[in-house]
Amino acid sequence: MQPFADFLRNAPQADGSERRTPPLNRTVKKTLVVEDSSLDNPDLGPFLLKMARETIASGESPVKALDFAIRASRSFERCAGPGLELATCLHVVAAIYSSLGRLDEAVEALERSILLLEGENGSGHVMAQFSGYMQLGDTYSMIGHLDRAISCYESGLKIQMDVLGESDPRIAETCR
Repeated sequence: MQPFADFLRNAPQADGSERRTPPLNRTVKKTLVVEDSSLDNPDLGPFLLKMARETIASGESPVKALDFAIRASRSFERCAGPGLELATCLHVVAAIYSSLGRLDEAVEALERSILLLEGENGSGHVMAQFSGYMQLGDTYSMIGHLDRAISCYESGLKIQMDVLGESDPRIAETCR
C-alpha cells in the first residue's frame, strides 16, 4: 500500500503537469531585535502566554489576546532565545492572526516557528515542528494556496511518521 504522502506527491495536476510546491520562505528571520527591557523577566513570557490563552478561552477581544501573545513571544526570545517555548508561542500568535483574518501574518509566524526548530532533535521539538507544518498547511489552504498546503501537510506527515513509525494509528488520523 502506498503511503498517503507518496500518493499526494505523485498525484498529477489537473492539467497533467508534475506537482511542484515552493519551499518555505527561508528569508523569515529566526530572531527579532527587541528593545523593551521590561521583557527581561524570565517569568513574563509564560505568564503572558497564559493570559493570551485565557483571553481567547473567555471570548474576550482577540486583539487583546494577540497583544499578550506577541509580548510573550518577545519575552521568550529575550530570555530563552530561539527554541521550543518561542515556537509554541508563535503557534498561538498565528492562530490568533488567523482568527482575525490576518493570514499573511499567520504564515510568517508559522514559518518562523518551523525554522526555529530545524536541526533540533528532541521529541517535543519535532512534534512542535509537525504541529507547525500542519497549522501552516491549514493556513495556506484558507488562503487558497493548495500546492503549498499539500507540501506542508506532506512535511508534517513525514515528521510524524519518522517519530511514531508508519504503523502508528495517529498516522491514519493525520491522513484522514
